[in-house]
Amino acid sequence: ERGTRLQEEGGRQHFQFVGGEGGTGKSRVIHAIKDMFRLKDGLHTLILTGASGNAAALIGGVTLHSAANI
Repeated sequence: ERGTRLQEEGGRQHFQFVGGEGGTGKSRVIHAIKDMFRLKDGLHTLILTGASGNAAALIGGVTLHSAANI
């Protein structure tokens, strides 16, 4: 549904992957991006996902499967 709405509105999507070894600051980067979206009143356009429930919880997101409704 969301993807269809984006197409109808002509919205563009941007996908970003943040990866690396444990302790390299991935969560800090994601929280900084989240803060930038919040400052620009765009937090409602951001979907944060993680590969596991724990990873998603650490960044305040959802699992990839939940985001894709599968």
